[in-house]
Formats: sequence, structure tokens, C-alpha cells
Amino acid sequence: MKKTKKKLVISTVAYLLITVTLLLPVFMIGIQSTNEYAREITQQPETQMTTHETRNVTFEESGFTPILGLSQEDFLYDFDFLIRTLEENFPSFGIIYRRNGVDMLKLATELRESFFGKDVEWDYLGFYDMLRSEFFRHAWPVGHLRLVSYSALREDFPSLYFNTRTRTGRIYNHLSHQLRGTIWREENISVAREDRGFTNNRIITNIPIDGYVAYIRLPHMDNLTVAHPVRIDIVDNFFSEIEEFGHLIIDLRGHTGGWIDPFKELLVTPFIDEPLETTFHHFYMQGHENTRYMLTIPGRFDRVPIYDLDLEEIFGHSVLSEAVIEDLQRMDMYMPRTAVVQPNLDRRVSFDPKIWLLTDINNFSAAQHIAAFFYQTGFATLVGDTTGGMAVYMCSFPSHHFTLPNTGFMVRYDPLYIISACGRPWEYGTVPHHFNREGMDALQTVLAIIAEGNY
Repeated sequence: MKKTKKKLVISTVAYLLITVTLLLPVFMIGIQSTNEYAREITQQPETQMTTHETRNVTFEESGFTPILGLSQEDFLYDFDFLIRTLEENFPSFGIIYRRNGVDMLKLATELRESFFGKDVEWDYLGFYDMLRSEFFRHAWPVGHLRLVSYSALREDFPSLYFNTRTRTGRIYNHLSHQLRGTIWREENISVAREDRGFTNNRIITNIPIDGYVAYIRLPHMDNLTVAHPVRIDIVDNFFSEIEEFGHLIIDLRGHTGGWIDPFKELLVTPFIDEPLETTFHHFYMQGHENTRYMLTIPGRFDRVPIYDLDLEEIFGHSVLSEAVIEDLQRMDMYMPRTAVVQPNLDRRVSFDPKIWLLTDINNFSAAQHIAAFFYQTGFATLVGDTTGGMAVYMCSFPSHHFTLPNTGFMVRYDPLYIISACGRPWEYGTVPHHFNREGMDALQTVLAIIAEGNY
């Protein structure tokens, strides 16, 4: 028995030695290939290119071989999947047409005929750029409809971006390293340059009229959670200095979005004794993505099939335009949502000024919510320009994302079609009580209104 065991051990060791000897050259070749690929990635020069130039970049020119071998049929399948998914779930194609003059579904048909012919050979970058520059750019700024860039994926979905075991993670991660300085970076620069208005990273306070009118502007809404206790102290100290003032001007201009709760906590709770609330009306389509999306939202919400709904009972007679009614015919479900701000008696100030909110076309998303909430509750009088829109409801209903099955590219959109109590869709923006006067900006206009006592 002992001899048998000894022979077995010797045989096993001999087998392992033979296996290692045979596989070692293959293993060394693999290491060499991996190192060469790593050097190729790290040594790739960063280039500064114009938007026109980046549209012609190919993987061959960048020295990068696609990490997933896709056929032209795979790219076509992803395109059809994208359009079908949006057609069944995205509620705002009608608004895009009325705002931008583009029929997105007709455009999709034209792109399919033009770009998927026999003479077109797609790679990842070319396909991405076609979607971004030929399709999604016509949607801005409606419904957050866009192709997610690699930097946005890295910031919003780091667990996915750095997980190269997933198709999306592999594509975005490798392209971000290989194509730095080209289209992937250029598109984010353009968004920051064109759409963020005037932003700042500090609270600005001022007293335009001593003893009577005070002014405050918060940083960009993305930054409101940074050093939040410090910012509460800054705001409260300022409010303690203006206790006898009759007017407070809140400047929302240039805020393109972010988070609404810190904004409300800082600038609403000090002036209310009871809950401040209002109802917004939500509609959505029951496509596969929206149905899956609703299951991910925490809490319970009242939902009613739209065919059981009396719109006149909700909005009144002849409030909704024919265009909005046409949009609602594509919806399946209705869901009212009440936005509430609770008072904070620990921060309640001892005065009740007339509150003004300055708005402009750069107010999107969460800033659109703030403008609509202030207007509909009567908390403030709005002065300036109509806001930019974007219908995402930031508290419980953020944007939804889905990925294209072959390329792994991620798409963002707002599933909800939101209408204010007056029957105006959020995507149209919120109209101020007073538009800018000729030759004046919003601040000059509100100061003139205050001086005239015309409020």
C-alpha cells in the first residue's frame, strides 16, 4: 500500500513538471504581449483635436485594436435597439420637435438608411461619434437624453467604469485611456463651456440697498453638499445681519442642475412655519425600461392608468394645449407627486421678507425644479427669463440609464413627463412673473421693480 502511494506521488510530480515545461513558453509570450499592449497604451500621445477632426478618428489611426470583435450587423442591432427602446420609453419626442424642430424618430430612419449601407464600416469610436453628433445632439436640452461619456460614467458609475469584467466597463475604460484628448474629452469641455452659465464655488452675499434689500447667491448646485455645516453658518450669519430688511433676492441664474434638498434647506426652511408643498403631475410610458426603472424606486406611489383619468378634473377645462394632449396620448400611467419642504424651527429667522428669485435659460434639471417649486407654492416672485427645463424629478426619480447590448455604450434619459399645476410641461421651462426689462439684466430689473413699489 505504501509503495502504491509513493508511485502515485512520483507520477503526479512528473506530470506537473511536464505540464509547466510545455506551458512556460506560451505564458512568457502572453506576458510579453500584455507588456507591449500596456506600453502602447501609456505611450500613446495625447492630442488636441477639433470637433471636426475627432469625427474622423479611427481605431487604426490611434493604434488601438477593438477589444470586442463586433460585426457590422452588431452595430446595426445596437442602433435599432436604441431607437426601439427610446420609442417605447422616452416621453418627450414631441417636445424636442417643438423646441428644436427635429423629428427624432424620422431622423433615426434617415440615419439608418444613410450610415448602415454597404460602404460604411463601423468601429466603436465611429459608431459612438455618429450617435453623439448626428442623433443625440438634436435632443439637447430635453429630457437629459444623451450618450453617456466616459468621464460621466467614471464619475456617476465608478463601480461599473472600473469593472472591466463587464462589456460597458471594458469599452469605456480602455477607450478613456487610449483616446484621451480626442472626442471623449472634447465633448465634456464643450458642455462645461456652453451650458454652465456663470458658476462659482462660494456663497455670494450683498446688500444692494442698505437696510432694505439683501442679495444671496449659492454656489453651483453640484457643490452644495461640500462643507454643508459651514455653509449653513454662512447663510444663517448673513440672515442675522438683515433682520430688518424687507426684500431678499435669491440668484438662481446659471445654475444648470445638481441637488435640490440642500438648496431648499439653506434658503427655504428659515422662512416657513408650516410645511411648504405643491403637487406636480407625472406621466410615463410602460415600456420595458420604464417598468424596470419603477421597480428600483424606493417607496410606494399612487399610479393610475391614463385611460381611467379625467384630465379636465386635474387641470381644469381647456388648460392643456393640443400639443400636450397629443404627447399624453403616448403615455400609459399617471402618478401625482407632492414636493414638500418641512420647516426647521432651529433655523427660523425673525423676519419675513419679500423673496425674489432670479432665473435664466441656463436653469435646468434641479434648478428647473427649484424655479417651478418657488413659483407654484408662491414662495418667491420670479424675475428674469424662462428657465431651460429638463423634466427629471430629483428627489425620488432621477434619470434612468440603459446600455446597448453589443457596444456597451450607456444612454441616459428622463422617463417622466412632468406637468405643473397650470398645465405647462416642465420641459417648456418656468415662465417668470416679470421678464427682464429692456437694457436690464434680472438684478437690475428687480431693483427697479422694488424701487417703484410695483409688486
